[in-house]
Amino acid sequence: MPNDAHSHLGLLTQDDHDVHAIKSTLEHEYRAEGGRTLLRELIQNADDARAGQMTLLLLKEGVGPTAMHPLLRGPALIVANDGPFEADHALGIRRAMGGSKAREERKVGRFGLGLKSIFLRCEAFFFAGADAQGNERDGMVNPYYRRGGGDPAYPEWSNLVDSDLAALHRLRRATIGKVGLSGLLLYVPLRMPSHCERRGSMRLDDWLANTDAALDGLLSMGPDGARAQALVLGLAQCN
Repeated sequence: MPNDAHSHLGLLTQDDHDVHAIKSTLEHEYRAEGGRTLLRELIQNADDARAGQMTLLLLKEGVGPTAMHPLLRGPALIVANDGPFEADHALGIRRAMGGSKAREERKVGRFGLGLKSIFLRCEAFFFAGADAQGNERDGMVNPYYRRGGGDPAYPEWSNLVDSDLAALHRLRRATIGKVGLSGLLLYVPLRMPSHCERRGSMRLDDWLANTDAALDGLLSMGPDGARAQALVLGLAQCN
């Protein structure tokens, strides 16, 4: 059954102003540092979740040809951590420019403005997570989606079926690779020409993953510039 019925495909507000706000933030706050900013924000998010581990993977063919959603069949950045993903976090990740910090003031980056730097590399992304009790939460964050109208430029993106969500949860568990129920997977379909050619000037950023050089450089984001197909970070907790 398509997940459209659950309205877990777009931002909570679903307003054209949100797209312009994200574009403006990317241009004025994050574009200069590019991948370094993205890596820093992903590490901050995992640390805010009290995760002990964060894993980055580059999948050049996505989930694979059996995926129903077109964004799950191409190059993707996989980001997973083993911190608990609560109900309010699922809401926070779908807010346009703010997170779920109202009751967690000590957490400086949890799904807030910084995580929106993920749009430097994609037009939309998926999430699949679970809390410590194993309650699963998932969806897609497509800032162009409008309830009742879908995505005007890419209507096929509005069909997110249960089998694809189940595949994302399997990928989450396999990527975290440890005993335990909790964790969060961010699945970032790297921006290809086919993801934005219908949008014209409305695309969120000009970066494209349409060359081997762009893909090879994607994970060369650390201070030492080291290349890696997979990067696992142990996170020290400072509570």
